[in-house]
Amino acid sequence: MKGVQMVRLIVALALLGLAAGVASAATWPPNPPTLPAKGGTFTDPSWGTLMMRVTDASDGKDNTVSYSYWPTFAKDNLHFFIASAGVPYLYHFDPAGFRLVGGKTPLFASYPPGETRNPGWQDTIWSGVNANEVLCHGRYLKLYSYNVETGAWTTLHDFAGQTTAYSLWQMSRSLDDDVFAFTLTASNGSKIGFLAWKRSTNQILLQVMDGAGLDEVQLDKTGRYLLVKKASGGYESYVYDLQLGTNTGLTDGAPDYGPGHSDNGTGTCFGSENWLNRELLRSLATPHQFTVILDYGDDWSQDRHTSFLANDESMALLSSYDSGHFQSPDNYLRQEVYQVVLNGSQTVHHICHHYSSARVNYWDSPRANISRNGQFVAFTSNWGTKQRDVFIAKVF
Repeated sequence: MKGVQMVRLIVALALLGLAAGVASAATWPPNPPTLPAKGGTFTDPSWGTLMMRVTDASDGKDNTVSYSYWPTFAKDNLHFFIASAGVPYLYHFDPAGFRLVGGKTPLFASYPPGETRNPGWQDTIWSGVNANEVLCHGRYLKLYSYNVETGAWTTLHDFAGQTTAYSLWQMSRSLDDDVFAFTLTASNGSKIGFLAWKRSTNQILLQVMDGAGLDEVQLDKTGRYLLVKKASGGYESYVYDLQLGTNTGLTDGAPDYGPGHSDNGTGTCFGSENWLNRELLRSLATPHQFTVILDYGDDWSQDRHTSFLANDESMALLSSYDSGHFQSPDNYLRQEVYQVVLNGSQTVHHICHHYSSARVNYWDSPRANISRNGQFVAFTSNWGTKQRDVFIAKVF
């Protein structure tokens, strides 16, 4: 989850020779709309998108979504969860009426069986199959499912005895809830390796006990491919084929331009590379090859997060935010949430501005994520306030 590093920025600009980027400038309204109270709706002034403010000061000063590849919305959009001051809350949502239904409640009504605290909320993930279930792990090595309607816990697996790790972190899962992957941590929280497990066969597919340079691991939607971002051995990332038992290293810069902020689709990876300021799409079966989807040229003013959660993979969602470099009023896609068509045409569908600046604190970045049906986007913003709030945009 690392942004563009300054050393890479300087080298990349030298390589580019300040080449011309995408010609279009941002549509930046001089006066952001006045925000309603929580639950209220309003219209984005640039593109007319219907918006909702989910939280306000009555919910505290720190209301956030998790991350761009961890879904806010359940499969059917009838529930979503966010966190307030680090505590996850469940909301009921009427997608047709674009309104909240009832009040929020704690996501977890009880602790997992035999445990004395709730699972961490950040990598708690909605089931890809059951719209009322979230998948999560306990403090140590147990994997659970939890039904948000009934409050029932189910222990899916206990990894004790199968790994020397102390606990699990950064969970991902295949869309059919059959394959799971985690980074493995020691008792002091340091990353010491990673693991992939198949539920239907109760099989450890891969376990690597090497945490040197490890950032994160993520499965694709099929559960066949595991992308490991790990700066060691001359490579920035690796693609493991869990079916063939092979792995492919990708260089950070040329010739591979391995992914920085990214998300995985069905056998694919889409995301930013850190040298030539582009968004790339690649097949995880042939990860050395890629297609340039969007080229920002010499406009390094924005960092970006990617969400590839929608079932329709002809487009991907991006949310750009201030990186603190070379600010000007007409930066392309400045502080926007937008979609890009993945055919190489560089076609952008504008959704909204989020008005959040992350120049002081990374957690003010929007980290926008999209619903499975592609109709709703949730994001974080410190929009015009001294606090973080959560917003939802209705796409098209």
